[in-house]
Order: sequence, then C-alpha cells, then structure tokens
Amino acid sequence: AINSEMMRKLPSEIDVDSIKEFSQPDGRFELAKLTYRVSIFAEGLLDLDNVKIGDISLNPRHLLCDGLKGELYCLISEVLSQAVNFPLSQDVSDDVLVSIREDVIKHFTALAKRVDRMQVALEYIQDFIGILGLKMWSDALSRIIHQSLNHEVKKYGERIECSTKLKQDHDTSFSTDQATTTNSVTFLGKIVNILLRLTDPQITIHSRECMGWFLDDGTEMCGKAMFSLLLKSIGVFGLSSLQHLISFRILFELKRFSKYYSGTVNQSAVLLEYIRDGLFPEWKTPEGAASFYARAVSNTERFALPVMTCLRRLGQLQLLRKMIREELWHSSQLESNISSVLLTFDKALLDGIKSAFHTSSHGSIPKENKPIIRDISQILSSNGVGDPLSTIFILSGPLEGLPELLLVFVVSNLSKLSFDTDFGSLVRLNKKFPIDGWPIVAGVSTLLKQFHPSYFKSLLAYFGQYIRSLLETNGTVEDGSKSKEPLISVEVVNMLIFVKQLGIISHIPTRTIHEYIPQYLFDIILC
Repeated sequence: AINSEMMRKLPSEIDVDSIKEFSQPDGRFELAKLTYRVSIFAEGLLDLDNVKIGDISLNPRHLLCDGLKGELYCLISEVLSQAVNFPLSQDVSDDVLVSIREDVIKHFTALAKRVDRMQVALEYIQDFIGILGLKMWSDALSRIIHQSLNHEVKKYGERIECSTKLKQDHDTSFSTDQATTTNSVTFLGKIVNILLRLTDPQITIHSRECMGWFLDDGTEMCGKAMFSLLLKSIGVFGLSSLQHLISFRILFELKRFSKYYSGTVNQSAVLLEYIRDGLFPEWKTPEGAASFYARAVSNTERFALPVMTCLRRLGQLQLLRKMIREELWHSSQLESNISSVLLTFDKALLDGIKSAFHTSSHGSIPKENKPIIRDISQILSSNGVGDPLSTIFILSGPLEGLPELLLVFVVSNLSKLSFDTDFGSLVRLNKKFPIDGWPIVAGVSTLLKQFHPSYFKSLLAYFGQYIRSLLETNGTVEDGSKSKEPLISVEVVNMLIFVKQLGIISHIPTRTIHEYIPQYLFDIILC
C-alpha cells in the first residue's frame, strides 16, 4: 500500500525542480523500515535447519512459501469477490443503465489498481525473502480463476478438468456467496452478468464499426475500454476464462433451443411442411406471395418470442466473445512476439492434419496429434486467434423446418427495423421492440453453424425468393400491369442489409450469396 498509494513511481528522467516532489522522505523511510523487518524475518527463517516432527521433516523455505501462497490466495479471492459484489438494478431505463455503467467502471478501476498494487508489492519484496514472487502471483490467480470457472459451469452440468500445474494440495476456500446478480456463484459469473446487463439487446444497440454497445442517443455502454479495464483487472487468464464461461452459456442456450424445437415446434411439423411446399421451388415466386407470407407469419406467431429470445441471447453472447478475442489478440500483438509464430504453427499443424486425414485408411485424425491439437487450441484462444462466430458447439441432428421458421421470423421483424448509418446497423424503430440488428444476425449465424451447410443455402434461397416476390409485387399496379418505376419497400432494403451482414459475420463467400441474390441488387439498392 505504501509503495503504490503514497509513493509516486520514479520516471527515467527527473527535472531538478521536481526532485523534492519525488523524494517523499517520510514514505520512503516507512517503506525501508518495513522492508528491513521483512528481510530480517525471512533471513532468520531461512537460516534454520530442517525440523523433524515425528516422521515429518519441515523445510523452513517451503514453509515460508506455502504460508505466503495461502495468504495470497485468500487475499486475491477476497479482493475479486468484493470488487464485483454491488447491486444491479433491474430497471430498464437509460438513466439507470448509465448509472450502472458508472458504478461498474468505478469498481473495475479500483480492482485494477488494487491488483496492480499487490503485484508490484510482491515483485518488490521477492528479492528480500528469496521467492519467485511473480510466479507465485500467477499460480495463485490462475487457481482462483480456474476454480471460479468450475463453480460456474456446474450450473450447466459441465466440468472443466484442472491442468497439472493448477492442482495443489493446499486448497483454501474463497467466497461463493450469492450476490445481487442473477444466478451468479463466483466473481467470474458476476462479471458475465454485469456484461450481459450492459449489453442487453432490448435496450442497447451494437455497432460493429464502433466496436461497442450504445444507447439510442449514442452513449456508450460497453466497448473496448471496458474490456481493456477487465484485462488489467483479471489478466489474460481471467479474460480467457471469461470467454470459456460465455461459451458454456452458449452451449446451454443451444441445447435448450434444440429441446424446445424437438418438443414444441415439431408438433407443428405439418405447418412448417405447408410453408416449405408453398415456397417450393425456390427460384419461383409463390402464388399470392403477399398473402402467403402474411399467413405464414400469423400461423407461426406462437414461436416468435421463444425464437427471438434464443437468437437474441446467442448473438449477444457471441458478440461478447468476439470483443474478448479482439482484446486478447490486440494485447498479444503489443506485449509479446509470438503472435506470428502461433499463426505459422497453426497453419502448419492444420496442413499436417489434413494430409494425415486424407492418407489415413480410417479417415480420422491420428491419436498422437490430439494432445497437440488440444494444447495449441488453448494457446491460440488465450492469444485471441480465431473467429468465435465459427465455433461449432454441438453435434445436433437435423431439425426439420428450421430454415423455414427462421425465414418467417426474419420476415416478421423486417418492418420493425431501419438502417442507422451512424451505427452501421439495423436498429429498432420503436423502443418497445425488444430487438437489435447485429445480435439477431449473429444469433442466426451461430444457430445455423451447428447444422449442415445446406441449412444456410436453403435460408439464402428463401431470402432471395422473398426479395424477388416483393420486387414483383411492388412493381405491379392495381390493374395488374407493370409499373415503370417499381417501388423499393423498406422490407427489401432491410433484407438485403441483413443478408449482407449475415454473409460478413458468417464468412460466406460473396459468390455464394450472388447465386441466390444478384449482385446488381446490392449495388443499386444499397449504394
């Protein structure tokens, strides 16, 4: 505390006029006294010979290190638990959300400062007592975060295996008290709940270009500065574990949607089959297109809220993972020189796996490569390499009628959105609409990634068919003749924007999209 709070760090160069300001004799004298007392205590302890108590031999150095580890473990656990243990109002007004953001920044800033003070103090004292202070700090923080992650994923019926270096005989319990955040067990879960509260798609607007979540008036709720502050507070391992916890929540949402679809939506399989028959073939405009789509939306209205809730949650969680990956990648490039090495090694490993896969008689990955793949995958994830939106979470069986249901859902919500050039996103026209453009796009992409690529192609074909039917309908006057200047409805514009953003976020080649929607439509309408 004296070293970090009362005393200022010495710069590399000091002006003569500032020497007195940086001298701080009282603080430095107090620091010297404490350092001397610690060094005398450590010297006396380390000079002792091994002590035998019965058959047990006690080494003073090991005893000192174990005591410091236990105390450091308890201290870090207490600091992390207290830092995020503050009330979160459930009010959805903008003023309340801004107030929550200010409290979050205040607590995270205080946590970052205190963590830095503890780390600097341990680094300062390590030479005086003969320990590896930074290694001890890293081990303690990693164990705490790993145990916190294990406590959280138990809610989803999962468990993470502890690595060898994290297994310790000494296990000190840390705070797992229920906080005011919903369904949180430890500080890691509370942080996730805080992020979900600040990025609620029902209130905020996500902007991919601005890299953050904003209110309607442009006030930033969560962005790159928030994740940089989190990186300073819980470190790379903490931010990476946060990403893993979000992945488990995504897995839980996908399993819940699959269960809902199999149990509820499949009971209306006849309805989805009727919609599929009405849309077949995809290259042809359905008869009475306007009334057909209206009936489809009306008949599937009871599925609209569950589907929206699932897609909204999936998209929100995936966009959070995307921001965490970008922060880790940025930190990796600035603070280490291994980013290019990791990319090269990853490419070489993938080429080797592909070669072995094609040459193998069983068509499988060799067993000796699986541990390497697992280890390099963890390292790449910790360094922010890869696109989280390309993750396959579950191996699910086919869900009949899913592309048709997603088409009807998107069609039913197009009129509730408009494109905002400032945010570069489809935003809600009315605050009462609990929907935001990018989370829905990311949710649709994530859901379709779990199934065969034919689902994606079917949905793109339906999108193209819908755009074509609207253009033909809007280009026809009341007597059935063709209008010289067809009107471009807002649904057409929004659908083209939705498809374009879906292609960007899902890494769909433009040539694949143009197989179903001509390029000139994007060029003319979205120019």
